[in-house]
Amino acid sequence: MEPLFEIGKVIATPGALEMIGDYGVIYVVNCHAHSNYGNVSDTDKKLNDWAIEHGERIVSTYSGIWEKSVFVVTERDRSVTTVLLAEEY
Repeated sequence: MEPLFEIGKVIATPGALEMIGDYGVIYVVNCHAHSNYGNVSDTDKKLNDWAIEHGERIVSTYSGIWEKSVFVVTERDRSVTTVLLAEEY
């Protein structure tokens, strides 16, 4: 299945990379790009779906897998997707 939007260059912060590793980064970015936004509200899911159609920022959050929450953010221009810890957001 193809991603629903371009993710651009993937960047992981040192904190996120240390906690979830390379495979964790691949996992959360793949989920994010296929509209599995993790632990976001129904309203945020709808906003992300709208953002895909209208070229806006897309934000996912994943918690309960690791000891800290992980955010995945794709910028409006789809040039970069960043994986970071909640405290780095």
